[in-house]
Amino acid sequence: MIKEALTNLLGQSFIVSMIPEWEFSMSKFAIGEKVDNAADDHEGGIIIAVFPTVDGSFRYAVDMEGYGALKFFTEEKLVVHHC
Repeated sequence: MIKEALTNLLGQSFIVSMIPEWEFSMSKFAIGEKVDNAADDHEGGIIIAVFPTVDGSFRYAVDMEGYGALKFFTEEKLVVHHC
């Protein structure tokens, strides 16, 4: 957590929290975006959910085309689908 010491009119110092311990970050992919499995060019789908993890990364629930099932991927395992 980033803290900053401030001094009031009486000369007393106190600590103010400026930013929470976790920093906000955005996911690489958005819900509704078409993606492909980076390891398999033939496997693709549409992101239907994004889950933040405790370590600050993201996991994605992807509705896989042709399988009728959801698969969960880390950000590194997905690439943007090119038409």
